Amino acid sequence: MSDELEQLSDLASRALAAETRRPDVSDELAVRLMARVTSTVATGAAATAAKSGAAAKVATSAKAAQLGLTAKAAPWIGLAFLAGGGTGAAVHAALTVPAPRVVESSAASPSASVDRPVPPVVSAPPVESAVATRSSVDAPANVAPLRTAAAVTASSTAYEPDVSLAAERALVERARTALGRGDLEGALEAADVHAARYPKGRLQEEREAIAIQALAKLHRTADAERRAQAFRKAHANSVFLPTIDLVVP
Repeated sequence: MSDELEQLSDLASRALAAETRRPDVSDELAVRLMARVTSTVATGAAATAAKSGAAAKVATSAKAAQLGLTAKAAPWIGLAFLAGGGTGAAVHAALTVPAPRVVESSAASPSASVDRPVPPVVSAPPVESAVATRSSVDAPANVAPLRTAAAVTASSTAYEPDVSLAAERALVERARTALGRGDLEGALEAADVHAARYPKGRLQEEREAIAIQALAKLHRTADAERRAQAFRKAHANSVFLPTIDLVVP
């Protein structure tokens, strides 16, 4: 403060010295100049305080100090303006207290976090399920279910008549063929084999008819009549009766 007053005193002295070389100013003009200076200083302080909104307390203190200096140096300021524009500008620059510069810093807003998709959690399959799946995969698709003993027996029983009928047919055809070509002994032999194997076979009527014809042609009349009588008694409605009646009346 003492340095500022000394500087002010030096400026004031020079202003006074210049004033002594200028004509006197009226009291009305001095009052107008004083009012203008006071208004200018107050406007500058208000503008500085508005720009430094974040440091209002500091600006208020600076304004109070500036106004205090202005009030104390008001007579000298008036003399300085009376002394001339250059001297008044120097006095105004000396009295103007620079307002502290407040740098407003704003905290950087954190960047918005980017939502990343969370990968789905795939739970491991249960051990039992995995074993069952593996068993079903390992098992060959073309494996047929095992046949039970009962099913096999039933199938065998169903096929047995066909097999037996084929065997019977083979013997009866052999006997007929032999009879047709005149081999009476061969025909009688095949008929006797069929009778021994299939006494109650499905082709027994045809077999007996071939045997009776072979016996009659061999002139074994007694054997032919005996078998013909048994045949008529067992198969009264057989289709082979007309053939037997021809050879054994």
